[in-house]
Amino acid sequence: MRSPLAAVALLVAACAHAPAAPGPLWTLEDPAGDDHGDGDLTYPGRGEPSPGELDLLTLRAFREKGGTTLEAVFARPVSRPDGRLVSSTGATLMQVAPLGFYTFNLDVYVDVDRLPGSGRTDALPGRKIAFDPAGAWDKAIVLTPRPAEARSLLRALWKREARRERTGRSRSAREEEALEEQIEQEVERRVFFPTRVRVSGASVRFFVPDAFLPGGAGADLAYAAVVTGADLDLRLDVRGLFTKDAPTPGLFVMPIAPGHRMDTFGGGRIDDPDQPPVVDLLAAGKQEELLLARPAVVRPVVPAEVSP
Repeated sequence: MRSPLAAVALLVAACAHAPAAPGPLWTLEDPAGDDHGDGDLTYPGRGEPSPGELDLLTLRAFREKGGTTLEAVFARPVSRPDGRLVSSTGATLMQVAPLGFYTFNLDVYVDVDRLPGSGRTDALPGRKIAFDPAGAWDKAIVLTPRPAEARSLLRALWKREARRERTGRSRSAREEEALEEQIEQEVERRVFFPTRVRVSGASVRFFVPDAFLPGGAGADLAYAAVVTGADLDLRLDVRGLFTKDAPTPGLFVMPIAPGHRMDTFGGGRIDDPDQPPVVDLLAAGKQEELLLARPAVVRPVVPAEVSP
């Protein structure tokens, strides 16, 4: 019979020869304390979200079987949904936001082919930023508390924009069906809403399959991360989507307004409807300068080209 000391020795030896956990494919760091948008943005006075909670510090990628896990680390622990009622239908916050977070959206835009002029230069609705054509994005990974609803709304908003571009031109029923199919394919090809999400303290991990990002999130691709506040109770008049002059609503984005606000971000500029409600931005260049420009144009970062 093996002695306890011998068993411990064997265990130590086995651990010494066990393969180390694989490290990240890449890591991008963002300055602490810059969760103020263009410099003037302030958090809502109601205390949700609270300062630091949307302050992105680190974004990193890990290779896993069948895809990539992205990890975002914030300056403060992520607020977890609880059992309070948040809907007139009697739904609780945990039911409305079942992924384990509810105060933010995190968009990760990826320039896959690195070809100038290839890809989209418009960010998702409501972000009010654009992308430099030299870093136009091919894929967007959108971590949001209500992924199914966000996907449906994005499809409707992109359809609306496509119809606006064709104002004054009649369309047959067949052409309308073709337009809807085109938008559906664009959403499917371009945007992914993660549902495999794990929240732990100030860290959020979310899985992106190879089916959406073939080859995984390599260090030679270019990335930009955009943090906005999440508006879970988006009061959307669906009929307004088809009204010619109605403003385009954001994709579950908490807006910014002048003054010190209770239910929106404060610090909005007077007579500036194009001010981005972006709380934190990881991109090439200085965040405040980028968000103060009109239009606010950003360019993604290539991890392989960032000095350690």
